[in-house]
Amino acid sequence: MIKVLSYLELNGILKQGLYRVSGAKVEEKKLESELEQDPYCFKKVQFENYNVHCVASIFKIFLRRLPDPLVPFEVLVSLFYRIFY
Repeated sequence: MIKVLSYLELNGILKQGLYRVSGAKVEEKKLESELEQDPYCFKKVQFENYNVHCVASIFKIFLRRLPDPLVPFEVLVSLFYRIFY
């Protein structure tokens, strides 16, 4: 995922709606397949061949598949409590 995030930082940082707009499903499946075959990108996955929204969608899929959320529920509750009360 480091290479995915690096690509997004370099090429998508100014793209409006980067994480809101989804990529094409066909491109997503193809890129996802490439990354599953070479998860560390040793063969140099060519992210330039894909729309930046597609690469961002792959990152969102990765986050959804995590077994535990990045921010634990207890932390979210505490944060919301501090903001709203």
